[in-house]
Amino acid sequence: MDSLKSLLDRKEYDLLLDLTKQSSDPEEIFYRITALTAQNKGKEALAELILNRPTLYKHNPGLCLKANFELRFILKQWDDAYKDIKFFEDQPYVSQEIEEQLRALPEVVRSNERASEFVRTYEPEDVIKALIESKDDYEVLAMLNYIKVKDCAIYKPYIGKVVESNRHPYVKTFALLLLIALGSSEKVKLEKNGKTFELVPSDTIPPYSGEEYNSVCRSLRDLCKDPSVYNVAKEIMDNCIIDMFPEKVYLDKNDKNTFGGLYLLALKYLQSEEDPSARLNEEKINLEDAKKREEEISSVLESSTPLKY
Repeated sequence: MDSLKSLLDRKEYDLLLDLTKQSSDPEEIFYRITALTAQNKGKEALAELILNRPTLYKHNPGLCLKANFELRFILKQWDDAYKDIKFFEDQPYVSQEIEEQLRALPEVVRSNERASEFVRTYEPEDVIKALIESKDDYEVLAMLNYIKVKDCAIYKPYIGKVVESNRHPYVKTFALLLLIALGSSEKVKLEKNGKTFELVPSDTIPPYSGEEYNSVCRSLRDLCKDPSVYNVAKEIMDNCIIDMFPEKVYLDKNDKNTFGGLYLLALKYLQSEEDPSARLNEEKINLEDAKKREEEISSVLESSTPLKY
């Protein structure tokens, strides 16, 4: 496998494909799919994946999901992507992490489909009309993405109206983040999670930034030790942060109970058989306090309403 990885790194795709021709080894098939994709042979890569999909999913469900839908998106095969969701939903249970990915798939497909429809250049009046009048949250997200790419400050007032609208919290949060990036100094009012926030975007610190956040990540990584556990724990934390933003949900690098709760949730998502008590004791974290924080974090995530498609 190391030699195949080396071939991939050296971009010797034809040789890799020759060596793995008619291979039934799932790891080698994944390498074939990657090589074909790198050669802009999306249809051939997808055909290889579909032919071997049950075996690939059993071998590495996360990678199989990623490859499957990335290829559908590259080829703009939206109807087939929705059909693929049903295929994966019918597969045996793997883990909570995979279940969460499956639940998110309809939104991911819909978002990519909408984004592909809004690649072209728009007249300002079309952008403004969509932001103000569209009843489709995905269309508004696509327009916000368009503005983000174009960095069009002229749309600030209309982005502000999205923030102050009754749209889905995710859409309003995305609009607020865009205003922060554009350095808007106009105060906006955001209603989210039953609370009202009045803030000036240019004075607002975006999530996932700054030394405070970085120090929190370092402390969480030190607790988890295992990179796979840390990656899941960090993803849970980031989801919680964006669900609550602009309200602050993490404290500082010494907030051990929160780290303990994230650690427990990550182990649960990974279906790990590891006993967390020993690691928590090492860090002088009370197990019951960590479990209480785990429940609080889960409650935040479960209260988040999915974006409809």
